[in-house]
Amino acid sequence: MTAKTPLNPLLAGALDAAKRGFRVHPGQPDSKKPILPGWPKRATTNAKQIGKWWGENPDANVAIATGMESGVIVVDVDGDEGKATMAELESVYGSSDTLTAKTPNGLHRYFLDPGYSVKNRTKFLPGLDLKADGGTVIAPPSSVAGKPYTWLNDGPAIPCPKWLLKAAKTHDTAKVVSQPYVGDSWSPLDGVPEGIRDVTIFAFACSLRVKGLKKTEAKELILKCAANCKPAFPQKQALAKLESAWKYSSTYDLNDLGNAKRFVSLYGKSVRYAAHRKQWLIRSGSRWRFDECEQIVLFAKNVVETIKAEVKSADD
Repeated sequence: MTAKTPLNPLLAGALDAAKRGFRVHPGQPDSKKPILPGWPKRATTNAKQIGKWWGENPDANVAIATGMESGVIVVDVDGDEGKATMAELESVYGSSDTLTAKTPNGLHRYFLDPGYSVKNRTKFLPGLDLKADGGTVIAPPSSVAGKPYTWLNDGPAIPCPKWLLKAAKTHDTAKVVSQPYVGDSWSPLDGVPEGIRDVTIFAFACSLRVKGLKKTEAKELILKCAANCKPAFPQKQALAKLESAWKYSSTYDLNDLGNAKRFVSLYGKSVRYAAHRKQWLIRSGSRWRFDECEQIVLFAKNVVETIKAEVKSADD
């Protein structure tokens, strides 16, 4: 009986990537350079075509075309600098448990494409590159200069976090960390940046009151929120915000004009709208900055919480 010939590991790696929905193409052996001219269009998930390519080039590296057509984008974490940047970001937003490969000099973090065009970014933050539309990465079990690529886990790739997409546009680690993106998963307990700590803690206390928590239960959460602020918010002031929230009522009308007045009373000194840029400006100390991290969303949600507290006060 003839023994079955084992599958070429590189071909097996290419087929595995294709099964994940990633379009692959052959790279030059032990190199990052592609073999195929026009590879961005020719990369495929077709097993027959992949078999033909690696039949012709059995030592070819496995290359994955990134971007919307492949449904995947990759954060290239380069060396200790990149790992430090990623660790700093994830200390604020939480870890992203996604498909990850070890590269000769760092990591490749694979994320699902957001469904719209994303540009490649080089060094968008220290030690971080973004491989997206028109980009490509070398994948396991390839090697470059004799150094291997290996999978650290079996995935799957998760949706790319909104904060990471924002970071790719911001190009400033300190700004991304100190002025965090406040998407749907954000909570005041994650920490509030300086400049909006008082009004955010007040609104958070209002929300706790509306949810029916006892003041003693709310106190514990308010103090935790204050401690996590950047920098920490004084406990005495935080407890004063709690007391204010438990007594809060308003004379503003429950209509659009009344809601606008509520917003101005809370944030009138902290926000401006630049009509020519169609962007909000947020006061940061003595300077104004464009709201690249969507803090205006947080402000709007805080106003909603104060309205709920007004209703609660009326009911009480």
